Amino acid sequence: MKSVNNNIYTGKVKGKIIYGYVKKQMLEEYAISHECSLDNVAAYADHESDIPMLKAAGHGFLVNPDSHMLHLAQREGLDAHKNAISIRFKKIYD
Repeated sequence: MKSVNNNIYTGKVKGKIIYGYVKKQMLEEYAISHECSLDNVAAYADHESDIPMLKAAGHGFLVNPDSHMLHLAQREGLDAHKNAISIRFKKIYD
């Protein structure tokens, strides 16, 4: 969460930063607490630190992966090309 002071974003993160293997652990804890098999969980990620989470999820998707991310995902046994999603961002303001 972003920290807000007097309705102004401070630029600081409120709470702990969720990164790398912590995402995988949180995904596993979520599945347990909701009595859901990880086979039925979808995860979306755009950074190599997210690969453990993608591997844990039954359906892991790479979002806008660059060639380095595709290579790492394939090395880790993910079907990177099949599970790659390209998202275009549209400018909505001038």
